[in-house]
Amino acid sequence: QRLYNDRASRNISTKNALTKKQIPKIVEVASDRERAEDLLRIATKAGPGMQRVVDSSDAEQYLYADEAATDESILLRRVISAEVLSKDAQLGGRFKRMPCNLVAATAEHDGDCLDCIHKITFLNGGWLAVDSGNRAGAEARKLVERAVEACTDNRRDKPKA
Repeated sequence: QRLYNDRASRNISTKNALTKKQIPKIVEVASDRERAEDLLRIATKAGPGMQRVVDSSDAEQYLYADEAATDESILLRRVISAEVLSKDAQLGGRFKRMPCNLVAATAEHDGDCLDCIHKITFLNGGWLAVDSGNRAGAEARKLVERAVEACTDNRRDKPKA
């Protein structure tokens, strides 16, 4: 919950942030307008500086306080942290998965190398701390889904007369 509160509250500041109204103006000059618009909308959801995106290392810092950890234990902690984020997304609705997105790649064709890629640019993925309004809707949906699953399971378990 602390990790969610920290990341969700960071989006309050919109100084120098891209707004939804600015996206169509920026996209007008792009060669692939639809792709550019998709990437910009994802970036606005993550907030200025992608501050709402969390990864397993961020979760690890919140879950574990001691500094004297071995490389093996740090790896194990990162795996556990990733699992915690995944379970929280399934049950709590505080985070949702934001995939990595390819923004651009530059390649050259020369004699020795058919496709020598010189630069690849990605929009970093991770777990996105959702807005509290979206979180309330997600919690309500998950509550209904669990109730329907429980009802379906109960019907399957009852013997037919």
